[in-house]
Amino acid sequence: MQSTNHEQALYLGDIIGVDDPEMQAAIEEARFNADIAQQVYDLRTKSGLTQRELAKLIGTSASVINRLEDADYGGRSLNLLRRIASALEHHVEVRLAPNTPEEQSPAGSIWTAADCPDGAGVAEVAKANEAVPFRHLQDAA
Repeated sequence: MQSTNHEQALYLGDIIGVDDPEMQAAIEEARFNADIAQQVYDLRTKSGLTQRELAKLIGTSASVINRLEDADYGGRSLNLLRRIASALEHHVEVRLAPNTPEEQSPAGSIWTAADCPDGAGVAEVAKANEAVPFRHLQDAA
């Protein structure tokens, strides 16, 4: 994948440090979007599929897959990610984690896509869970 504006902003944020909570939230959202985009891209290319081939497998268009692989796109739905994961013999896991290390517990709260209504986007699920930030969304083998 090519370097994006988000990746460049994340790098600068790491170098200079950011104390502004709004800027920290924007950086965290950019990291989250970049991580999901990279995972979709990596899983698709590891499977040897083009965007068009993956789109056909899950009944969508290549432009939808292209947007999902774009770190600057923030409109991914859990339903669509679940369809991609299933087509590529993976599943989606969403882990809700505390904001600070002292609040972290080994068990954590884990939601799978099956726990979420069809078509629910990440933002909708976060709001439903009292706006707990999402820290990790990954496809597990």
